[in-house]
Amino acid sequence: MSFLKKEFELYKNLFGKYKLNIESLKRVPDGKALEAGDVFVIYGDTLVYGVVIEKNGDLAECVLLSQDVFLSSSKALKIKVNHLVDYVYVTHVNFYIEDDFAKNYCEVILNVKEDINKIVENVEELEEQIYTGPRKEYFDLLIDQISLLYDIFFEKIFDETKDEGKIIEINIPYISEFALVAGTNSLRGENFVGIVEDNTLKVYLQDNAIGKKGKLIFKNQVIYEGELPNAFVSNNIKVSVEDLKKFLVIEVID
Repeated sequence: MSFLKKEFELYKNLFGKYKLNIESLKRVPDGKALEAGDVFVIYGDTLVYGVVIEKNGDLAECVLLSQDVFLSSSKALKIKVNHLVDYVYVTHVNFYIEDDFAKNYCEVILNVKEDINKIVENVEELEEQIYTGPRKEYFDLLIDQISLLYDIFFEKIFDETKDEGKIIEINIPYISEFALVAGTNSLRGENFVGIVEDNTLKVYLQDNAIGKKGKLIFKNQVIYEGELPNAFVSNNIKVSVEDLKKFLVIEVID
């Protein structure tokens, strides 16, 4: 058994059964909205560390920080936190947190705003990597452990969008060569946010794009053209999150 495999099995045995759930979340005293550069922790059955790479209104785009030096990418930046762990490591996994959630459950440890550009560049580099073996298993497990964060944010948006009845189903006729979608992950474009869960893609447009004429394009192929809805849904996709992040574009024409 390889060293990385042993490391993953150790992590899985110690922490694999734990994941965030509503009942286990611990409220933090004097909580506040997150700002760009904030490194924070969420307390539950498992500890979740993250860093805010961008703030838009009441929405923080965050990157998950790993606590395992060996299972993290060898190219990952490390951040000294001197918390319950000494260091955490940048990953390619992102998620979103709204101010209401942050004020209740996110404890800010430090701010690294001066390093944001370096962190974003590192995230982009890590997104280019192909993860296989124990590292892929590790990140799949991490994503599953924070699935509550995806559920809270995207279910709220989807319910609001569904009530308005403005969802269009699309088909993306493409199969990625590597790393077919597994687990849960999120993505962000210039004018949309999205989630991939159980091989279903849900894309939510920003308010300034909804109702305008536009196109949804993937790999230079027009998948949809017309009035832009509140959301797009594509079921049974065989496209990796990495390819979606690179090639999915929503173009506003007017």
